Amino acid sequence: MKRRYKYILPKRNYFQYLALLCLAFVLFTSYALMPDDIQFSVSLKKQKLPLDLVKRNDPVSQNHQKPIARITKPDTSGMGQSVECADLFELLGALDTSRQRFLLIGDSMGEYLRLRLNDYCAKNGHSMKSVIWYSSSTEIYGSCDTLSHFIETYHPTYVLLVLGANELFIRDIKDKRDVYVKHILAEIGDLPYVWIGPPNWKEDTGINDMIVENVGPGHYFESKRLSYVRGSDNAHPVKSSAFMWMDSIAHYLYHDAAHRVVMEIPDHSVSKAPPTVLLSSKRS
Repeated sequence: MKRRYKYILPKRNYFQYLALLCLAFVLFTSYALMPDDIQFSVSLKKQKLPLDLVKRNDPVSQNHQKPIARITKPDTSGMGQSVECADLFELLGALDTSRQRFLLIGDSMGEYLRLRLNDYCAKNGHSMKSVIWYSSSTEIYGSCDTLSHFIETYHPTYVLLVLGANELFIRDIKDKRDVYVKHILAEIGDLPYVWIGPPNWKEDTGINDMIVENVGPGHYFESKRLSYVRGSDNAHPVKSSAFMWMDSIAHYLYHDAAHRVVMEIPDHSVSKAPPTVLLSSKRS
């Protein structure tokens, strides 16, 4: 007669096996119910960084409106010069991964840009409002509180200013417009911003250079270096060309701006236009 063998677990291990099974079940259930997006925040303390580190990582300290670091005299400990960081986030060029509220404001060149920016907002979880003041200029925006009004109304976290196309050929432009540019920047204040320069169709008389002198590196997108397909007025880029223009701006915001934000390329277009305020060029 053939003997059958049956393996029986030792009784003393039954509770151990049961405990292990329960633990595995709890871990599996917790992992399955864990949310995909976990938000957390950390606080940063002001730290002293070696001067050479600042020089390697600071793209915006030169000619910046408000210094973000203060250089002190060499200390007596033999460690060399140091800087006290006023804004460590900006100093190291870190990427801001939070969701932004964009305010795109300026002249008629922003008309098609706002549509493509809306695609980027939908893709990356941002939101936006736009204001278009037809035939406007730095003089018009710089002699009123329109920009301040919309900043107070919409509470943006990032300002994109499209301005300068109507001032390409003004003589002695620095003497005539510099004060208005400074007024505009004062209205923006400490908000992160990028000034989007005009898409030149001819060489200008100094509008681009004047704005760069005021805003400094990391805050100006030089649109004149790109090539465009123009509309019937030979000035405004057609829609497809304006979309490519916005793609270049988005790349700048993602990789080169003083305050970098996430701008992944959208995989589809949003059919609905973003909220927009249209202003007349006539002023009382």
